[in-house]
Amino acid sequence: MTRRVARATLALVMLATLLPSLLAPGAMAQELPATAPPPVVLSLQDTLKAALQNNLDIAVRSYDPLRSEARVIASEAAFDPLLTGTSLSSEMERPSPSSFVRASKTHDFSVAFEDPLITGGRYRIDLDAFDNRATTVFTPISREFDTSWKVSITQPLLRNLGARTNRYLVVIARHDLGVNESRFRQTVMDTLASAEKAYWDLNFALMDLKTRRAALQLAKDFLEQNRIKVRVGTLAPIEITQAEAGVADREEGVIIAEHAVKTAEDALRRVMNAEKD
Repeated sequence: MTRRVARATLALVMLATLLPSLLAPGAMAQELPATAPPPVVLSLQDTLKAALQNNLDIAVRSYDPLRSEARVIASEAAFDPLLTGTSLSSEMERPSPSSFVRASKTHDFSVAFEDPLITGGRYRIDLDAFDNRATTVFTPISREFDTSWKVSITQPLLRNLGARTNRYLVVIARHDLGVNESRFRQTVMDTLASAEKAYWDLNFALMDLKTRRAALQLAKDFLEQNRIKVRVGTLAPIEITQAEAGVADREEGVIIAEHAVKTAEDALRRVMNAEKD
């Protein structure tokens, strides 16, 4: 008879425990508060794409190869050829009858081409042209045209002699360009690795929070069961205290998991350089 009473009591306890969940389906699922923003579905590809487009480290590092490339061009500019030219024109009139030359027009042209050599020297080509038209007392028009050209080569014998001596700035600039390009690639790779790690850390933190909330709900259900058992006299009251301690531990775990989720969100947002909302 005593066993039958105990079995009936246990059946009533289990029925009282399961009845709320049977009558209210979905009561175990947590609902977002009315003021919470809708969740954002973020894939790993979207995370990596946003990190590449918005990360500040990549934006800063992207200027280093451009600056090094400009230095290479500037160092190679020392061996660029130079072309110069000048033009001079003058006109003179003397209305005095005692002057031998009544009027004259003069045009003077000069062109120079200079090209530095890799050995430290340089060669230069100069071309000059002179045109003079004058009106004298004896002749109505007197014209004089003269052209000349000159080639000169300069090569030092001691100082700055040799290709290695004159190309050291170009070599250094090209090495700096290679170093900065490698650093930029490394920054991109590190950013992608950090973004992927932050993505999966957030995923793990969300799953851990979900697990801890489920454990908290189980602890609450267990506490409620113990309270019912104590009320019907099948369990000692001390078990309620132990169940309450278990609920408190699970609540602490939920708080820690929520903090971990916020920390993971901040880390992912920092890598993506995303807005706070």
